Amino acid sequence: MQELNKTSWSHEECMAMFVNMENPIDSEGFNTMEVTREGVTSTVRIHEEVAKQFMSFDPSSTTTEVVHLNGDKRNNSLDNLAIRSRLISSIDNSNSINK
Repeated sequence: MQELNKTSWSHEECMAMFVNMENPIDSEGFNTMEVTREGVTSTVRIHEEVAKQFMSFDPSSTTTEVVHLNGDKRNNSLDNLAIRSRLISSIDNSNSINK
């Protein structure tokens, strides 16, 4: 279990922890890890943690989400992530389903 007590991380620290690790995968196919902050342990999605640290993503947002640009949910490198409106994502998903 990673102990995350820092409030900010360098790109190198983040990549070392989040990108090339064998981590559990949740029911939607995303890499996860357990983190402890201020004595509270929780499971986080790695791509959201990377976006939170480097892209000002708010994981509690109901209007935005982090997407993997190349579609590979295990590639959590910063250059493969983007923050997108959930509305746009749902339109993109329905278009790909209807094809």
